Amino acid sequence: MKGKTLLFIVFLSVFLVSYLICTFFGYTTVWKLWHIPVMMPTFADTRAITSGSEASALGYDPLFNNVRDPWHRPMNLSRLWNVLFYFRLNQSHTNLLATIFISSFFLSPFIFIKKLDKLTACVLSCAFISPAIMLGVERGTPDLFLFFILATAIRVGYVSIIAALCLIVFAGFLKLFPIFGIGLILKEKISQFWILLSITCISFLSYLVFTFSDVKQMIRVTPKGTDFSYGYDVFILASKNYFKNSSYLPLLKIALPIFSYFLLLSILVIAILLVFKNPVHDEDENEIEKNKYIDAFRVGAGIYIGTFLFGHNWDYRLMFLIFTIPQIVTWIKQKNSRYFLAASFTLPTIILSFWYLILARIINYYLTFNLGLIIDEFFNWVVFSGLVYLFLASLPNWLCNIMYKLVLAVRQRWQILVG
Repeated sequence: MKGKTLLFIVFLSVFLVSYLICTFFGYTTVWKLWHIPVMMPTFADTRAITSGSEASALGYDPLFNNVRDPWHRPMNLSRLWNVLFYFRLNQSHTNLLATIFISSFFLSPFIFIKKLDKLTACVLSCAFISPAIMLGVERGTPDLFLFFILATAIRVGYVSIIAALCLIVFAGFLKLFPIFGIGLILKEKISQFWILLSITCISFLSYLVFTFSDVKQMIRVTPKGTDFSYGYDVFILASKNYFKNSSYLPLLKIALPIFSYFLLLSILVIAILLVFKNPVHDEDENEIEKNKYIDAFRVGAGIYIGTFLFGHNWDYRLMFLIFTIPQIVTWIKQKNSRYFLAASFTLPTIILSFWYLILARIINYYLTFNLGLIIDEFFNWVVFSGLVYLFLASLPNWLCNIMYKLVLAVRQRWQILVG
């Protein structure tokens, strides 16, 4: 049995079992299996679009005043999504639109992966049927469709990097964070890389400038929580909530952000020093470019690292880590000392992060405080650290040598300063 066939069987089995449970025991029973809190009416994130269409038809700007949303949430999406309003969408179309998002997402692995072995298919299955993914499915998040766009970009990139880059930039216009997938262009030659990077940065920055008020509003109205979330500031928010009535709160408001920034900086510096301590010889063949999943890895790792640094994300955005899994499994199987250790501790923590919702319920059931959140934060920081190292270690040779020279220059200057 081929890997793709196995993955398809897993998808079909989960769908059929879920459908039968929904039919005989009710809609909410399905989501209880994954310990996902249900929002009614269904597909809350997709409904933000369809209710936004209704609000727009009434003359309101749904980005600022979505009067038709059942929870009175502003539509925190780019105005490019307003194109759907011309099809006269209303909330009766919510299930149809959500089905398109969900179907495109589960079609994606068959697009960006050319060949799939059984082991990788099993690991991917654990990710695809995890609570983090099912949280996104229950909400009908547009991120599911963005995943499909990026999967298509990865596949198209084998033929045309320009077309792939256009898809990534388009996804970035739709919801900002997909622009972190720009690492796809690292496979290009030096001159082409700098040209593509410059054009992309100019285009995206121009978009941000022209839509600054909308972007500011999108960020402002995006809800933030501590459960079902990842990012460098999640633990800060959780600690502030836990100690909100404590006399230590003023001190924590100062100390926790400083500690988080210090930890981020330490991880980045240590990873840079470890990866670029030696030069890469030009005559050495760049084995990393032979790995067939490196493009997908760079897209997924870039998005996780970028969104983690951005501060706060709901757990369903972990779905973009799926892009990294095939390459990480390959590195573990190869037992290459450059990648093996980091890959070996990164992969398990990725899977544990996907399954946090169930693990947290089990842990917190036996304890009186939220140890589950602390463990989840540990997993997220480990994933961040591992991906930073692996992303840097998998840079093309020419860029590794540039980084090595920069690190060497900084070391020499530091030695001069300290005498």
